[in-house]
Amino acid sequence: MALTKTDNANTTSVDCFVLVVIVGDLNNDGIVDYRDINPICPFRQNPARSKLEPNCDIIEDGIIDYRDINVPSRNYGKTDP
Repeated sequence: MALTKTDNANTTSVDCFVLVVIVGDLNNDGIVDYRDINPICPFRQNPARSKLEPNCDIIEDGIIDYRDINVPSRNYGKTDP
């Protein structure tokens, strides 16, 4: 069943864009590869006290570890068409 909105009287339009990337594509180049995994290493880094990219803490638990590497590893080799 498709939902349809026919009354546009209460609709607000906002100019914006949405960037859709593959989960694990940290550098947004359209492919998940070693360039996305390398910044996550070394393990056990605290992003608040390190020079590492905060995006490396993919699961957002305050620690960059093997769980963060698992995310791009699951999508390794996938590309954005």
